[in-house]
Amino acid sequence: MELIQTDAAINPGNSGGPLIDTNGKVIGINTAKIPYAQGMGFAIPINVAKTIQLDLIEKGQVTNRPWIGISTIKITRQLARYYGLPTGEGVLVAEVQQNSPAGLADLRKGDIIESLDGKRITDPMQISSNIRKKNVKDKVVVRINRYGRQFDREIELLARPTGLGK
Repeated sequence: MELIQTDAAINPGNSGGPLIDTNGKVIGINTAKIPYAQGMGFAIPINVAKTIQLDLIEKGQVTNRPWIGISTIKITRQLARYYGLPTGEGVLVAEVQQNSPAGLADLRKGDIIESLDGKRITDPMQISSNIRKKNVKDKVVVRINRYGRQFDREIELLARPTGLGK
């Protein structure tokens, strides 16, 4: 999920409160903090919260949350050098969930996603942001770099399984 990083204090009891900008506009819903990182919190962007709210009011559950089923890591020069990756750009697939859309399209751990629907990908947030704008059953095309060989894979987005956090 795409989150807003904030230095606002998030403690037990105030999770769920608004994250407000300097103009008093609600921009997110405070949700989590990293316990070992002093002053680092996260909020759900308000546009995501509104979509979820509307689904809950109208349908009683969250619907149309497309899911691809991967965990990724941003490729840095250091990461590329250390692991001998064939490129220094894109995102590295760290995990492919079983029976996920990505798994069904034969994406594999270690693949590098270089583009999504023809748009260059340099950060994992770009993938989640693009997927969130799609609908269940939409298709996306990812350009994969697997050990230096590039090819495209079409992935049909499925509904996010119930109770799954990724």
